[in-house]
Amino acid sequence: MEIFDIIVKRSSTRRFTPEQIAESELEKILDAGEMAPIASKDYERMMITVIQDMSLLKKIGKTVGAYLGKPLVNPLYNAPTFILISGKEYPPFRLGNSNEIPQPNLEYANAGCIIQNMLLMATGLEIGSVYITGALYAFTLDESLLRQLDLPEGFRPLSGLALGYPQKPLPKR
Repeated sequence: MEIFDIIVKRSSTRRFTPEQIAESELEKILDAGEMAPIASKDYERMMITVIQDMSLLKKIGKTVGAYLGKPLVNPLYNAPTFILISGKEYPPFRLGNSNEIPQPNLEYANAGCIIQNMLLMATGLEIGSVYITGALYAFTLDESLLRQLDLPEGFRPLSGLALGYPQKPLPKR
């Protein structure tokens, strides 16, 4: 598939089969994420975490559902894989000896680049995907979930994507 065709075909999938995606496909998606442009090439400030443990995925959903007062909500859409992008805040950029330029939320821009690369690769592999932000509240609401991620000091969840084989073929837009 040509890149423009992939861009046109990319859409959010919210119904997945329970089958786990193949390891070879997951590796290609992760490789695409790792090729994303990162500010100042500071890859040490970003982290990709793959979650395929169904009990952990369900706990994320239950935590968000309890917070929203909707226990049946499923913020990850029963996807068998959730990829979480975490990052560390950037310090001000120093010009010379005294001037500093703030770099607010630069880690979020990095996360967006990583996610977009992975979304496009997944589409090219005919794997369904959906960009996830709301489910990240679970990690701030339940410290035990955050501890399970074992993130380095100063890192916090920024965004993610749910992946799996779609119940229906990816649509043509």
